[in-house]
Amino acid sequence: MSSTAELLATGRWAIDPSSSTVEFAIKHMLVATVRGRFLDFEGTIDRDDGGLAASGAVRAASVDTGEPVRDANLRGPGFFDSGRHPEIRFASESAEPADDGAVLITGPITIAGTTRPLRLLVAVEPDGGVDRVRLRARGVLRRSEFGIESASLLDAGVSDKVDLALDVRARRLDDPPPG
Repeated sequence: MSSTAELLATGRWAIDPSSSTVEFAIKHMLVATVRGRFLDFEGTIDRDDGGLAASGAVRAASVDTGEPVRDANLRGPGFFDSGRHPEIRFASESAEPADDGAVLITGPITIAGTTRPLRLLVAVEPDGGVDRVRLRARGVLRRSEFGIESASLLDAGVSDKVDLALDVRARRLDDPPPG
């Protein structure tokens, strides 16, 4: 795989939500995996000689696990509290090279009004031209760090660990610099 610097050229990039996914998975009873996604999100990536910066927002009310009752509970005060905290926000503070040409991006994520650090391992791939790329990001967070740790969840055998998976396509917003 090419290095990130070669694939993600200098400039401003925008996530294309129509061909991207923001997903999560959580173990239930240590056997089943409940998967969900967010349907409404946006993000940008800025790359210059000084490095890489990424930011994004997810509308918490757009959560979709395929089960309407569970989704309504996730939108409620014991979870995302989307009425009071409509967005889940992330903004990178650092980006450094990782193994196999990937990038480790670190920054704060805010969920339901609580902000904690998040580390995302991001692989960048070509996506049909110099003005398009695909980014696959993986990360892990703990529900309890965001105050989402009710006794009913623990009694139901829902894991504290939440796996995050972003598969996003981005396009360059500005023209490439003259070569």
